Amino acid sequence: MDFERARKPEQKQIRINQIKEATLTIFETTPYHEITLAKIAGKLNFTRANLYKYISSKEEIFLEIVLDEINKLISDLENNKNRLNKEDLSSNAKIWAEVTEKHVLFLQLLSFMNTVLEQNASIEKLIYFKNRLAVSLKNYSKTVSVFFPSLSETDRMVFLQMHNAFITGLYPNSNPSQMQRQATEDSTLDYKFPNFTNTLTQFIVFTVEGLTRQA
Repeated sequence: MDFERARKPEQKQIRINQIKEATLTIFETTPYHEITLAKIAGKLNFTRANLYKYISSKEEIFLEIVLDEINKLISDLENNKNRLNKEDLSSNAKIWAEVTEKHVLFLQLLSFMNTVLEQNASIEKLIYFKNRLAVSLKNYSKTVSVFFPSLSETDRMVFLQMHNAFITGLYPNSNPSQMQRQATEDSTLDYKFPNFTNTLTQFIVFTVEGLTRQA
């Protein structure tokens, strides 16, 4: 696309969306560590100087995408609340786990959000991200209350902290590469890779029951 400097806020947002879309297209075939601003600019037919008018690092772009994906997950969970059975914790936990597993990009980014994206972003951009994340987490907490009404407001945030820490490790562990599978099968290690939905369902049941008993 030909570059034309955006002047109005809505024009700038269009540019940001184009940058995110180009980055995601590259991410589909390129590992995160191999993605550069030069590649993103090339995808857009921008110069790097023009790209810098909107963003300052690839971490900034991916943090924007993280927020998008969290909000998509929250919306999807809300759209499934008609399936809930208030008397059946296990059923509701499984619905939550099934919906979460569909959001692959969210799970991929969450697995290195704290260790890579946040660690390499500027303090100004990280504060901006955290402020917007706080808004999303409030909505996330409200969704938790719909699925698991026995949890208090405080316990809902504890649940989310534990839940997100758990799936950060669970997703890559339940989705090994072909080489990891082959090496495990050919070794003497007695190990089966976990099923994401089943394992997350069990974790949610244990967590909700534990938090409820402590209340």
